[in-house]
Amino acid sequence: MKILPQNSEFSNFFSKLDIKLSKPQTNHLNCFVEGIINCDKRKNVSNIWEHSLNSKDRSSFNKFLLYSPWSKDKMNRKRIDFAAKELVKASSDEPIFLSIDDTLSVKRTQSKSIEGLKFNHSHTSGKREWSHCQVSLHGFSNGLSLPLDFKTYLGEECCEQQSRNFKSKGELALDMLEGFNFQKLHKSYLLMDSWYSSSDVINEAQSLGFQVISGLKSNRIFYPGGIRHKLSDFAKELKEDDLSVVTANGRKHYVYRHEGHIKGIENAVILISWIDEFDEDKKPFYLICTDTSLDNKEILEYYKNRWEIETSFRYQKDRLGLDQYEMRSLKGIERFWELIYLVYNYLELKRFLSEVKENLGKTIDKIRAMRTKELISYVFEMAKNGVELAELLKNLRVLA
Repeated sequence: MKILPQNSEFSNFFSKLDIKLSKPQTNHLNCFVEGIINCDKRKNVSNIWEHSLNSKDRSSFNKFLLYSPWSKDKMNRKRIDFAAKELVKASSDEPIFLSIDDTLSVKRTQSKSIEGLKFNHSHTSGKREWSHCQVSLHGFSNGLSLPLDFKTYLGEECCEQQSRNFKSKGELALDMLEGFNFQKLHKSYLLMDSWYSSSDVINEAQSLGFQVISGLKSNRIFYPGGIRHKLSDFAKELKEDDLSVVTANGRKHYVYRHEGHIKGIENAVILISWIDEFDEDKKPFYLICTDTSLDNKEILEYYKNRWEIETSFRYQKDRLGLDQYEMRSLKGIERFWELIYLVYNYLELKRFLSEVKENLGKTIDKIRAMRTKELISYVFEMAKNGVELAELLKNLRVLA
């Protein structure tokens, strides 16, 4: 018995991806979307099922994630290709920005039976955490912000058990970039923090057609005036008269600019920048930009778009439960992540195309409010038709 009609907007969105699923698989997918959006508790499979009133059987819902014969990789590729087209459509004459970063799903150290867990360094806590590590690629242009792709960073032993080739985070990032071609026709920038700014990643990204703006670690070597310097040592010798003042993103930046050779990279712009004020005792931050035609203000403002991926991680975890799964199988976990990305893409496109541009949280709240109205209408109709309270509570999965 169907309690509520399935979300026609999501069904239309999913049909555009042209993924071939059976009728039961499509129903489970729709139920997952309904459950993940409306679940106001921890988003494990049981709670998602509970908030998806059209899914009849909990075990079949669980099997859809773990055993049903659908391809996560095919769904991922179709979704990415569709998202890339939407970014190009939204961009108009604006650049397209891709951001690379990673995020951890931290688990209890007692969770030894979950596949793929290892100790990974957390930028948040500053220590190693027992976790899954997801390397992610995010797209942004002209107000549209879409998570695109992800790869699971695994230890060598787990890779061997899973029959996968071990790859570094940088190699995983490059694997994701190779799936795009819009950068050959549209001005496109890859944004990274200093953890991904190896010469190999920057040079390979350029060969694929991307310009790169990235943070740099303070120990990188460059050659101002043809003399070898470490960035941090050179910065200590700078005086305020050596800097230009730029207002970018609403804040003052005191900037030293160098264009030339940096170790491993033939030619790029290096920015050494202090925010708000120049202070010799305060450490600056360092940026590299391969597009030498950009001025300092443009580089700083473009780089701010990297924070779109941080916002995306927050929504995925806080509102969609990216790290709240309770499964042992790495296959099931990666399928769960893929469905979270699918839901996020649907929600973001709905937000972006709406007349009132609100944040993603407001979009989720509106969908929940509409569902509440539909549930009240359902209860009213059942009461009019003489349905017993016990049966109504059972249909709504409410304990009597």
